[in-house]
Amino acid sequence: MIKVGIVGCGKIAEQHLKFLSKRQDTQIVGLVDVQLENAKVLGEKYGINNYFLSLIDMIDYEVLDVVHICSPPEYHYEQTLEAIERGVHVLVEKPVALKVDQVDELYKKAKEKNVSICPNFLQLFHPRMLEVKNIIEQGQFGNVLRVESYYSMDAYTSDVYEAVGLPWSYMMPGGIFHNHITHPLYLTMFWIGDLKNVKVYPKTFGVLPQNMTDHIEVYLDGEHADAIITVSMVTKPPLYYVRVFFERGMVMIDFNRMNILVENYGKVPGAVQRFLGNYGKAWQLIRNTTANLFNILRGKMISYHGLEYLIDEYYGTLLSDNQPPISEELVRSVADTEEAILTQAGKLHPDVSIRPSRQRNLTQQERILVTGASGNLGFQVVQSLVESGYYVRATARPLSRIKNLEKLGVEIFFGDIRDELYLMNAMDGIDIVIHTAAGMRGPRESLIKTSVTGTDNISRAAHDQGVDSVIYISSMGIYDYFALKNGEEITENSQLENCPDERGAYTLAKRRAEDIALAQIACSNVHWTIIRPSIIISDYQDVFAPLTGIRLGNLLIYLGKKSNTLRLIHVEDVCDVILRIIQQGHPRYRIFNLSHPDSISVGEYIAEISKPGLPRIRVLYLPQLFLWIGSRILELQFKLRNKGPRLSPRKLAYWYGNNSVDVTLVRGDMKWTPKSSLKEQIRKHK
Repeated sequence: MIKVGIVGCGKIAEQHLKFLSKRQDTQIVGLVDVQLENAKVLGEKYGINNYFLSLIDMIDYEVLDVVHICSPPEYHYEQTLEAIERGVHVLVEKPVALKVDQVDELYKKAKEKNVSICPNFLQLFHPRMLEVKNIIEQGQFGNVLRVESYYSMDAYTSDVYEAVGLPWSYMMPGGIFHNHITHPLYLTMFWIGDLKNVKVYPKTFGVLPQNMTDHIEVYLDGEHADAIITVSMVTKPPLYYVRVFFERGMVMIDFNRMNILVENYGKVPGAVQRFLGNYGKAWQLIRNTTANLFNILRGKMISYHGLEYLIDEYYGTLLSDNQPPISEELVRSVADTEEAILTQAGKLHPDVSIRPSRQRNLTQQERILVTGASGNLGFQVVQSLVESGYYVRATARPLSRIKNLEKLGVEIFFGDIRDELYLMNAMDGIDIVIHTAAGMRGPRESLIKTSVTGTDNISRAAHDQGVDSVIYISSMGIYDYFALKNGEEITENSQLENCPDERGAYTLAKRRAEDIALAQIACSNVHWTIIRPSIIISDYQDVFAPLTGIRLGNLLIYLGKKSNTLRLIHVEDVCDVILRIIQQGHPRYRIFNLSHPDSISVGEYIAEISKPGLPRIRVLYLPQLFLWIGSRILELQFKLRNKGPRLSPRKLAYWYGNNSVDVTLVRGDMKWTPKSSLKEQIRKHK
């Protein structure tokens, strides 16, 4: 048996375990993670009972043959070296190390200890890549002339939302590019040989904040051919392909669509190729797509398929005492080129140092902290406070856009409200906290924790730092629309949602956070006020944002009735109410619903946003019965498979219910009236 250990129990480790568990000659000895809970969760899924905090602990417990390093790249060098020193073979995630001299040292040590290193260059073993290699090895195409590789990715993955603080991928020496560029590099350098020269053209399109590079073009002059590599966070939808040009043909591998396209210029006369070439391409694409569909139905189309082939190849070399399937020369060449590229790639890291205040004309005594200050509502609140003469400290996550906040000259603290110590520092010397931050995007758990843990941390830090009052921005979505009668007005005393998990992660997060805020109203020495706004609109947001539905170009598939009342409030009115609460001190009432008193139907709203000269917006209103039948079908398949999408009756009640909002309290207690009519506010949209 080959005894194996896994270091790092994140998402990629599960892919390794998925393929290792299929092997009959492999025993997984244990899992290593600095968070033992991560190891336990993964171990329970694959029947592994041994968990360790370090690689050395695992090796001391059981002699290993192979260790898979699946930890973040900053630990690859250290952990690979530890394994080598103890005589253990290593399969390591890319990049092998962050510097080329570290790669050199690892291979030198591996030779001394008579063990091997194999990086996870999985796409070299992708089934389509293996097909292409087989075709090319037949020698019909001649020499490689040029390679083109395009690799685009999402800059805001689940890891970004889950990270408390700056995500580890953005802290690498080459920033987020350092975590991705290895793939197109090894696919390219496999063909062009040793590098002679490299030139990088970094560009900024605004996907990342602070003018960070989000798109690079790389030109490589190789020993056998030249190459162009594009790595981008801008292109949508993502592209991932390699195109290799030969003397007598071209081969393209599309990793996203699982297709290969082969053009052999030597087989067909040029004139015929010009007229019939597209038919040949179409036939290849149809054949590939059909094969892919057939493989999906058979369960043969799996993610990270190249990793399975790579593991099989590598373990085969260990059993036969042969060289690893990926050569040291390729690994070193990739590491050397990475280093050369990233030194020319422009700005790769955000500046997360505190921005000191540059405010002038401070006329108010209170010092105010605004959480979520880079968001749509948060920024408008900050701006109105600055214009009113208040000293403002703004909180923002490390990858937030702060350009407009910097223009206002407010103090900026980078961090995450899920970090209580960060909030303690941010509230030092603060009189009032305006809590607008909430989880809006990302994985379910991180979205919930942002709102719930964040609000809980706000309450603790406000108490410990002697803050006078907290104004918490809740949501009209926390009410129980399933219990409301059609046409019934929503008041501050209306029943709150009892089953928020059936409405979705956002409702669940806001409802749990609401409970924390309500508990503070009941017993805290800090004065809490809760504002429950309806859908917030502003002059610059997408006009479709208040509409629940699916947009396909100028077609909107709307989940609701044309005649239903659309509950809206302009961001300027929200800011006005916040200012009134601050200036009044401690208002008589502690909870306020906030919505524009004017009534507007969905149909009337769509008519208002349909500006002359623009393409006409077409709307398809889905009947409630249609979705009700769909919800029953989805519920049945969920019970049968215990997974999949759900569409609960509570969601339907929220979408299709017709309820207006009673704003008597806020109008009476705060003496508030809207800045202008609702239709005038909608027409102001820019």
